[in-house]
Amino acid sequence: MKKSITDKYGQEYQVSLVKISDHLYRMKIKQQKEYVGEAKFLLRMPDIMILGDIQIRNDFDLPESVIEEIMQRGRKRCEHKNYRERGLGTALLEEVITFGRQTGLKRIYGSAMKKDIIRTPHLLEWYGRHGFSRCDPYPNCIAGAEAWICKELN
Repeated sequence: MKKSITDKYGQEYQVSLVKISDHLYRMKIKQQKEYVGEAKFLLRMPDIMILGDIQIRNDFDLPESVIEEIMQRGRKRCEHKNYRERGLGTALLEEVITFGRQTGLKRIYGSAMKKDIIRTPHLLEWYGRHGFSRCDPYPNCIAGAEAWICKELN
């Protein structure tokens, strides 16, 4: 699978699917070979996907010590990149959902950790806008999660 998506400003990004192991996948977004973001997920056959982290790059979230280390390694100019608030997380989630449907899956589960909800207060509402609802813990879910979400694929 190789295709492209466009952000809300008309910028184009390449999407690729990488099979890490028998059941573990990573869907990546790049722009001109530069890392932009990714979604990780696990297929639990016969019909379930466990959604992992969806990350969109924002270098401003890096600790100052990491930024200083990058600059000390010889980079004369440290360009900070922020790809958030462009609709890329939404586009990536839609691609993951499409892959799930094409694969014949019936359900997608995910876990939201407390640190993720604190960092992104509207996270559960964002998932809700994409058809996810809160649900009870599911088999093999992440222990200690703040909330669990699921989406039925029809």
